[in-house]
Amino acid sequence: LERKRLADAEARKRRSRDNFFAKLLYHADEFKAFHREARRLVSRRSKAVLGDFDSKARKDKKEADRAQRERLKALRESNIDEYMKLVKDSKNERISQLLQQTDAYLQELGSKVEQQKAAVARSAAAAGAPSFLPSAAAAALSAAPPSDFIGTPQQNWSCVSSFGFAFWSIE
Repeated sequence: LERKRLADAEARKRRSRDNFFAKLLYHADEFKAFHREARRLVSRRSKAVLGDFDSKARKDKKEADRAQRERLKALRESNIDEYMKLVKDSKNERISQLLQQTDAYLQELGSKVEQQKAAVARSAAAAGAPSFLPSAAAAALSAAPPSDFIGTPQQNWSCVSSFGFAFWSIE
């Protein structure tokens, strides 16, 4: 009887221990499955976010390329108004800066041309010839370059007459 009681107690302990280990293994499997699924979801979301960023970058690049093609087309067709509108719309600081510098240089060049025209007209008037005749440019050939020309005194200036205009240059 005592042996049977000990055997039953031992069997109960074994069943209890086996039951505990079965629950522990089940919990470990559930724990691993839960975290595997969580990692999979995080990975899927990460890929979706990266895909979204790539998609937006591709879309922005396509838009920038399209805008650049439109600007070049307007520039090739000499449609300055359209080109300036497209440059303003693109908000490209480098292009805007270059255009501002170009405008400033053109303004400066225009003022120098006007000054040269005035100097030629003064020298032609002093020679007694009307300023609209080609002889006005011929009179300018014998005149000295205007004093406001940039350059060193050692540089030789030459005047070239073309179509009634005189152009000064450094030789």
